[in-house]
Amino acid sequence: MQRCLRLASLLLAGFAVGCQHTTPVVPSKFVTDRFFATLTTDRGDPITMYLDTGGGTMIFASSVARLALPTESVSVGGKSRQAVRWPFVPQSVVPPPIAQTSLGDQLLVSPNDASYALRISHEADGQLGRLWFADRAWTLDYPNRRVLLHGTEPPPPAFTSPPARRVDLTFEVDSSGRRTFHHAYFPVVIDGESFKFFLDTGAEIWLSPEAIAQLKGGTVSPRATSLIRNTIFQRWRANHPEWRVIERADLETGGAIIEVPSIEIAGLRAGPVWFLSYNFDYGPEKPVKPGTPFAELPNNGGLGGSALKYFRLTIDYPRGVAWFSR
Repeated sequence: MQRCLRLASLLLAGFAVGCQHTTPVVPSKFVTDRFFATLTTDRGDPITMYLDTGGGTMIFASSVARLALPTESVSVGGKSRQAVRWPFVPQSVVPPPIAQTSLGDQLLVSPNDASYALRISHEADGQLGRLWFADRAWTLDYPNRRVLLHGTEPPPPAFTSPPARRVDLTFEVDSSGRRTFHHAYFPVVIDGESFKFFLDTGAEIWLSPEAIAQLKGGTVSPRATSLIRNTIFQRWRANHPEWRVIERADLETGGAIIEVPSIEIAGLRAGPVWFLSYNFDYGPEKPVKPGTPFAELPNNGGLGGSALKYFRLTIDYPRGVAWFSR
């Protein structure tokens, strides 16, 4: 009994407990199937960062001003940009990216006039993206609304043993085999067809008033979605007129959304899942140059919170594997 109470107290204190293993829990909040890290700066100020495995890592200029963070000039792609030193504590829970970049432990300052900043800055001070997730192992536990950091070691057996199902990941690589953009791709079966999607926890939609009127769940506009290439969207629509479609659902792109009854990952079925029709910059429909995003992989879409909400996902970037469980 005392041991059980001890385990319970550790969990309440913010640790996931396995056999002789404790895993830091990233302080976070869960809003419409999206994760936001609720952190503290080294000056003791609260700061909120959007967690987006498909996007960039940055802090917004308005937040830099509000928090009075000192900046310094850095060169990015031959251009001078502003950056701040990694401001989060403790670094055991929110360490700087491992993936090698010219920034090191600096965080790029993003102007608030960028489209993603306009979308996210009303909810967060910045974003921790694919380079932050890269080269570490994590658990994104959607049903229990928590994010666990396993670090550079393999995840403990409690997260990878049956009934969890293993899937192999694929990454974009350059001519030397080095990972470039750190998008993690994995197979997903929909309507009997296998696709490769990249993990995109930050995929979101700003619902139009018309879409809100047709959906349940109140009047909250920004929420998680998944993304699908427009040509596939149109094929689904033609083959399944019974699948629900909402036109002009996204305020930003004007894209439509479609409700897919179920998807399958590693033999695990879940659904329904909303997908936003999206025109990707690269993919099999357009010629691309070697070394550019998605040059070697079919960019069918991104799997976000509208699908991931059904799963506990443990992803091991260094070893290129993931485990899904319901």
